[in-house]
Amino acid sequence: MRLKIKIEDLEKMTKRELYQIAREINLKGRGRMRKAELLEALKRELLLAEKSAVEEPITSNIVQLEPVEERKTEPEELPLPTYEEEFITLIPVNPELSLTVWNVKGDKGILRVYVEGAPALEVPVEIGWKRYYVKIRAPFRELTAELIVNGRVLRSNPVLAPSDEIFIEVPGEIREELLSSVPSPGFEGRFGYGGNNG
Repeated sequence: MRLKIKIEDLEKMTKRELYQIAREINLKGRGRMRKAELLEALKRELLLAEKSAVEEPITSNIVQLEPVEERKTEPEELPLPTYEEEFITLIPVNPELSLTVWNVKGDKGILRVYVEGAPALEVPVEIGWKRYYVKIRAPFRELTAELIVNGRVLRSNPVLAPSDEIFIEVPGEIREELLSSVPSPGFEGRFGYGGNNG
């Protein structure tokens, strides 16, 4: 409710008249107020009513943005990284699986994997694949990959294949008869994941 009264008129009113106005505007705590308190509270309400009646320009911090173009529904395939140098690398994934990754120019090639210098796998590959999974189990053995393309040979750095066995170190000496009873671990090479296996 807006007050249609001036501050000078409020100052001339009795406490009963001030109380009547306070009741009309539903001023809280009016029953416990003295005349001076009622007068100050009503002046304050009058000033607030006058201030809210003044029209101020509406401002906003919202910035209008250009409409966003519709996005394609099909996900775009990320391009494979390109490198200036030619290379091949071998990465053990688990005890039975290694990943070969290469960057070389050409169409077709031959991928060979060696276990401690002995050939374990030979498979034809498409150079555009840029990677190939090899299934070879050779725990704690040295693996090396080789890619032959157009008569050129690229060789990876040797890596140590992980083991799937748990070794517990026990204090004390190991006896010769115990060592001779443990079978020598061999390696098993298997052609794995043929075709474009990226």
